[in-house]
Amino acid sequence: MTRICIMVFVLIGGLALWAPLRATESTTSPSEAESTSPSKEPAKEPKKSEPPKSDAPKREPSAEATTPATPPKAGKEGKSETAPPAKGKSETRSEPPKDGTKESGKNLPKKDATPAGKSSRPEAEESPSAPAKADTAPPKRPLGSNILTVKLAMMAESTLFPYDIEVGMDGDKAVLSGKVATEEQKQLATTIAKRVDPVNTVVNHIEIAKELALSVAKRHDQALVQAVKDRFARSETLKAAGFDVKCDQGVIYLSGTVRFQVFALEAAQAARQVPGVRAVDTSNVQLTGE
Repeated sequence: MTRICIMVFVLIGGLALWAPLRATESTTSPSEAESTSPSKEPAKEPKKSEPPKSDAPKREPSAEATTPATPPKAGKEGKSETAPPAKGKSETRSEPPKDGTKESGKNLPKKDATPAGKSSRPEAEESPSAPAKADTAPPKRPLGSNILTVKLAMMAESTLFPYDIEVGMDGDKAVLSGKVATEEQKQLATTIAKRVDPVNTVVNHIEIAKELALSVAKRHDQALVQAVKDRFARSETLKAAGFDVKCDQGVIYLSGTVRFQVFALEAAQAARQVPGVRAVDTSNVQLTGE
C-alpha cells in the first residue's frame, strides 16, 4: 500500500512539472513549430548550393566548355542535398582557343592571322597604279635604209623583177648598176628610183644585155617544168605513166607512152593548174595496145 501511494505522488509530481513545459511549447511561434515537427506536405524548392571547392588550381572556365551544375535533390525534411562531384575529375578543362587568346567567359573577336608587315591582299592589288615595265621602256626606233627602199621599189615592178639591179646611196644621190634586156627597162629603173624619198639625183650605170631576155625566159621555163612534175607526183596514175615534161616560152610539151588516152587528158589538166603555164601539148604522147 505504501508503494502505491509513492507511485501516485510521483505521477502527480511529474504531471505538475510537465504542465508548465507544455504551456511554454504552445506559446512558441508557428514557424518554429513547423520546422521542428515533421510535415507531410512536399518540401519546398531548396536553395541552390555552391559546388564543392576543389584542391586543384583554379582556372577560368570557358563559356563554351563549362557544364551546368546539377540541381540539388530535396531531402525528406526539406534540406537540400548537393550532387557529389564526379570521381577522378576535379574540374572540367576546356581546350585552348585556336587563335592563341586567353580563355574568358566572353567571346573575343578573332585576330587576323596575317603576319605583321604584310598585307592580306595579293601583290597585284597592292599597287594597281604601278606602271607596267613595257610602258616605262622607251619605244624602239624603226630601222630602215634608203638603199633597201629603192631595191624594194625595183622588185615591185613586174618588168624589172627578173633582173638583179644593185643600188648605192651617196647622200640624196642614188647609183644604179646591173644588167637589163632593153633600153626601156633601163629608163624605167631611173624613173622608179626618183620616186623614192629622199632621192633627188639618179646615176644609172645599168648595162643592156639582149641575151638576158632569153636567159630569164629559160629560167622561167625551168621553174614551170619543176612545178608540173611536182603536180604529177601527187597522182599515182601520172607517176606510173612517166611523162617527159619540157617547156618553151610557157608552153608545156608532154611525151611518153600510155595505154589509155584518158591518162594524157589527166596530165594536161594537172599541168594547167600550175600558174604561168600558157598551154599543154600532148601530140608526142603515144597509145600502145596489148
